[in-house]
Amino acid sequence: MADVGDESNLVSEPLDLVRLLLDEVVFIKLRGDRELKGKLYGYDSHCNIVLGDVEETIYVVDDDEEPDAEPKTISRKAEMLFVRGDSVVLISPHHPAHPRLRSRRRASQDPISTSAPPARAVPQFQLTFDPSLAAWNKSVQQWAADNDKHFDGLAVGAHVYDPAGRVLLVQRAAGDSMPNLWEVPGGAADAEDPTLFKAAARELWEETGLRARHLARVITEGRDRAPGSVFTNSRGTKILCKFSFEIEVESCEEVQIDPNEHQAYVWASEEEVRAGRRGRSARFL
Repeated sequence: MADVGDESNLVSEPLDLVRLLLDEVVFIKLRGDRELKGKLYGYDSHCNIVLGDVEETIYVVDDDEEPDAEPKTISRKAEMLFVRGDSVVLISPHHPAHPRLRSRRRASQDPISTSAPPARAVPQFQLTFDPSLAAWNKSVQQWAADNDKHFDGLAVGAHVYDPAGRVLLVQRAAGDSMPNLWEVPGGAADAEDPTLFKAAARELWEETGLRARHLARVITEGRDRAPGSVFTNSRGTKILCKFSFEIEVESCEEVQIDPNEHQAYVWASEEEVRAGRRGRSARFL
């Protein structure tokens, strides 16, 4: 941990700004919709942090609530708290016009962020697809009407393979629902998505930064199984259906995950997936 007494006027890297806040009240945003306010007693190069006189706020959204419903808040206090650096998204002075930061010519007045860059505009995908997939080249509403289905929602998954034949898996954030589980990229198909294909491409882009170009086939849960996985939400109050597709991308080179949703990614071979990635500690969806 850094020592309070080693302050100097030199600011040459982001953590120097944290040093200037030692023994001051700071605001910290964590993964999993958690926020902290407390006095900064120490930190290290991994951004592990010790806070005193801590006030913690947790924002909770019920699965049953409407999308625009206000989240519920849980508040608690602690005399001392150790914060793991890999959970930190943002650090800033509690007072935005902090004098110790203003006095350094090279010190930025912006919050120190370890999060992903701001959300990028979803590109206009130029998608092609195998003729066998025509039944899914339609919107959520149209697919439900054509198939006389009344699910509470549709979800999509993207199976992406690199040139070595390994599948892309992402690991859920520790503070997310079903924490630390490995899964293929994907998520809810929105009413605004023109087709389920565009929904899958959008989710892949948002979660990994990869750009879809071609949908090759639908993925089933096993030989002789019909496409589509029917499941409920975590509280058992909604019935959902998920379709997964093998998707070819423009390039596998630069995977960029959103730390608010996922904490890691890996290209895994079939043997690794069947064995459970990296031993017994791995858990898969």
